[in-house]
Amino acid sequence: MFLGCGSSETRPASPSVSMLGILNDSTVVLKVTKNQETCVETLLGNSCYGKYAVNQYVAVFDLRSHLSLVQSLEIDTSYSLVTQVSDSSFVFLNGNGVLGYYNSSKNQFDEVAINWGTCNVINKNLRARIWRNETILLSSYRSNSVDSQCDFIEVDIISKSMQPVLLAGDYKWLIDCDDFYFSSEIDKPVCAMLSNTLSCNIFLFIDGIVKDSVLLGDKSCELIGSSGRTYNLNWLGNYLVTPKSSNSSNYLSQKLLGDTVMSVDANESTFNRQMPEMWLSVTGIVFDGSFMPYSSFPFNNLLEN
Repeated sequence: MFLGCGSSETRPASPSVSMLGILNDSTVVLKVTKNQETCVETLLGNSCYGKYAVNQYVAVFDLRSHLSLVQSLEIDTSYSLVTQVSDSSFVFLNGNGVLGYYNSSKNQFDEVAINWGTCNVINKNLRARIWRNETILLSSYRSNSVDSQCDFIEVDIISKSMQPVLLAGDYKWLIDCDDFYFSSEIDKPVCAMLSNTLSCNIFLFIDGIVKDSVLLGDKSCELIGSSGRTYNLNWLGNYLVTPKSSNSSNYLSQKLLGDTVMSVDANESTFNRQMPEMWLSVTGIVFDGSFMPYSSFPFNNLLEN
């Protein structure tokens, strides 16, 4: 309660919620941040400012079971997500270059201090993907150059070591991919690539040969992509996410602003066309025909801690 005009106090602010990744066709991982702000009483009412994070959680939700919270884990607010790297693991990074590794199957978060040498990973838009021998490949987002020694960095979580990697020889063709990862199921890289000619198609490549494809629209990718956004592909474990709009007037506005999710069979490296419809937007998730705003998720148990 305010004591009078000009006095101030710290109050709970609305939480911040963002998508971290997808575990299976109905289970998602969110980052939930508990915030506070400073409010000052003025002659015109209360003025609040300076919203800041107090606690940060990795939270797993089941979309089918009434948005039930499956598990959660608090992590330090200094960590921000790099990307989901497999069906159960996520890579984070803080401002000191310390790598955070979250394993959803164990609900465990490990801090890994790595000597990055001459490679700068701070304040860079990075992407992390599973690589050979269960290592992680860090790359500058949308990098399509092999000139820089640090464009690709192989990280070993177990030994806490790193080494720059050049995509050469058998892997040189991966430079042209929109996104790729190394599949332990087939012991080869899986490449996702957009074909942007008269129509917009996504192709999956193995050894440089098309394995499967899906048609996104009968126009070029730039024309069907969301306005003002870069049209790209993004692996989230065994799921491929890409901006997509639709010509159908029945689609919710959230879909027009969001990303569509496509499941990929890890063993066959083909699209799973039986997956329930899923779209991701900044305000919530469209799942199996219903829009689930983040504001409807049961965060109370997390935020009351």
